[in-house]
Amino acid sequence: KACEYDFPSPFWDDVSTGAKDLIQRLLVVKPKDRYSAQQVLDHPWVAAGTSDGKTHDISRALLEMKKFNAKRKFRAGIRVAKVISTLQASVKLSAAQRMLSAANSAAADVRAGSGAGAGGAGAGSST
Repeated sequence: KACEYDFPSPFWDDVSTGAKDLIQRLLVVKPKDRYSAQQVLDHPWVAAGTSDGKTHDISRALLEMKKFNAKRKFRAGIRVAKVISTLQASVKLSAAQRMLSAANSAAADVRAGSGAGAGGAGAGSST
């Protein structure tokens, strides 16, 4: 198996070469060749902060994370609304089916009662 990846622009433009180096050492298919936790802690980018000695503004990354979380929460809300709507429709359908069944049962009872009454009345009038 091969592990193929790249660092596409513009998303990775502001990421230091040291950070990219660490990521490359972590994204290794064979576990024995992959960096251990101690090697990560000893990596210059982690030990010194950044390999180029610059401080980086992460406000853009934080903003993107907030947008992502907002979208995720919005989508979850939409899914919940769909489930509630489906459940409500199901409950309404069940109630309608129970009402229809009760109406059919009542109509059958009326027909059974009318047929006996009409047959009895008809028999009584013919004598």
